[in-house]
Amino acid sequence: DLWLGAAGQPETDLKLQAAEAIAEAHELGMDDLKNTVPLLVKLLEAEEADHLVRLAAARALIALDARESAAVLRAQIDRGLDLAQLIEPALADWNEPSMRSVWLSRLKDGSASPGLWALAMQAAAKTNLTEAAPHLRDIVFDPKAAPHLRLEAAKALGALGGGELIADGRTLLSQKEAGSYLLTSLLAASLLTEQGGPEAEELLGELAVNPQPATAAIALERLIELDPQLARPVLDHALAASDPKLRTLAGEALFLLET
Repeated sequence: DLWLGAAGQPETDLKLQAAEAIAEAHELGMDDLKNTVPLLVKLLEAEEADHLVRLAAARALIALDARESAAVLRAQIDRGLDLAQLIEPALADWNEPSMRSVWLSRLKDGSASPGLWALAMQAAAKTNLTEAAPHLRDIVFDPKAAPHLRLEAAKALGALGGGELIADGRTLLSQKEAGSYLLTSLLAASLLTEQGGPEAEELLGELAVNPQPATAAIALERLIELDPQLARPVLDHALAASDPKLRTLAGEALFLLET
């Protein structure tokens, strides 16, 4: 009741502290906070609301898993990238139907900011937005796209799966233009994070001894997930690596193999 009263006061700092307190109380295990949802929605929708209050109210609604506020939250994503970065992952977790067309359109036309583009890729992976696969593939193979966006697209495409990913990985590895091989090998490994079967295992084995530690680590981790026995041929390479991630993965494989 005290927090509800404070949030209803005109002072911005009281509204902010009340919204933050509600979220923190929920995370600490306090129950029966659903009755705060209408006021949090009101704080979020108020035209005169301070930006920090909006962020705090949105964070509290997400913490409370207030899925009934999805439409209100969606209306806020155009008010700033920080709000979008907070709200869109939650809407993806909730598999909010009204956002699927937004994410798909964003990937299709490519006119959004890099931050919003990346959010759409992550959402496509979370919500199994299979219609996004062709657009994600275009981004992966676009040499003009920013490397971090190509990697984000590869991760999303790998999560969606598909039989053509192994062939795509081979194609990427064949692209050895100056300065691009480190990136294309990392893209290839990112495509295979959900793949299995003999062809995927063969390519993962090749990638697990890649000179780039980040690529090798992705491939080795997937081999261990599929079957620790698959990691045996590349363990000497991983154990001798200077990269701590690779050595740690090799240790995990040895433990699972009970050698």
